[in-house]
Order: sequence, then C-alpha cells, then structure tokens
Amino acid sequence: MLILKILDHDLHRARSATAVPLWIETPAKPESLPALVSSSRGAFLVSKRLTAEGRIRTGVFKHDSDRLDSLIGPMMDAAYDLSKSEGWKNWFSSCGKAFDYVQAEAGTTVQPHACLVPDTWDAAAMNRWGGRDLSSDKNVQVFRKTCRVYQCNVSRPVFTSRPDFVGLLTQIVGGRTSVLLHNTRRGVSFHDFRLP
Repeated sequence: MLILKILDHDLHRARSATAVPLWIETPAKPESLPALVSSSRGAFLVSKRLTAEGRIRTGVFKHDSDRLDSLIGPMMDAAYDLSKSEGWKNWFSSCGKAFDYVQAEAGTTVQPHACLVPDTWDAAAMNRWGGRDLSSDKNVQVFRKTCRVYQCNVSRPVFTSRPDFVGLLTQIVGGRTSVLLHNTRRGVSFHDFRLP
C-alpha cells in the first residue's frame, strides 16, 4: 500500500468489537498546528488547537483496509487547500523548486522520500513534467536520483518527506482508520502543474 510509504503507520486492536473509539488523541507540539485530521465520517478537517493535555484529536472512521490508498487523493487535496488558505510557501510552479523545498526543510539530501503524480498521466506526460530530472530503471521512476515517483489518485504532483515527518495513519483491526497530517507546512510540497 502506497499510503504506508508516505505516512507513519500504527496498528491497534480494539478491546472488543463494540468498543471501537470515535477519536484518537495523539501527543503533539504547538508548531504542528494547524494540522489536517480525519473526521469520524472520513472527511479531512483542519485542527487549529491542542487539547488541554497537548494532544491533537483525530476522528476514527470505517474504511476498507484494502483500499487505504483511495484516501491519498482527498487527503492531498485537503493539504493543498490548507497550504493555500494559510499562505504557506510550499506550493511551486516548478517541480525542481518543490523538490528543493522538501529537501531543505528535511535538512538532508536524501529527501524528498516520495513524489506522487496523477495516475492519469502516460509516459509522455511524465516526461513533460519531469524532463531530465526524471530517470527510469526497471520500470521504477525516480526524480533526481533520490525520490521515488508513484502514480496515484492525486490531482497535482506532490513531494513528501519521510513518513514520520509528514503524518500518521492509525488502523484499528476491523476496518477503522484515523489520519493525521501534522507537518503539512514543512513535510509536503506541491507542484502546480497541469497538462495542456
């Protein structure tokens, strides 16, 4: 599952089939705010405050564990909207600048960890987007020799840092899920690129 390559993963077992939590509270620092969190209905919302104990509350929703990758598109669209509304400078008109931003924020040359591109793109579209920065080895696309490129249901290219720097996916055995993006500002960048 691709989502496990872009978000840190935590797996829990409910105490019983009827004792499934409605939300999860995760320890966080004030600089994590605003954060993108899942609701108990599977939508993505913005959380701008911590609980009194210094935690971020995320909703737990029913979702087929075999289809978790279907969450990536709506999650990244919500992250893009959050970035635009907050006026963060993590969206770019150049794929190179989007790559450089995540690399600078992570403080290491082995980042970004992953690049997500629309699954509707063919090889020609990939080449128009990545140009000479894109290489292929055994059907694996790589951007600037360090960043693996994955096609999925996103609407624009997205560069992500290492999973623990971006967010947390919590699964509860029995098909319940919770999502927290606690570092959208520094762990994710967007390339505003549309095919002609």
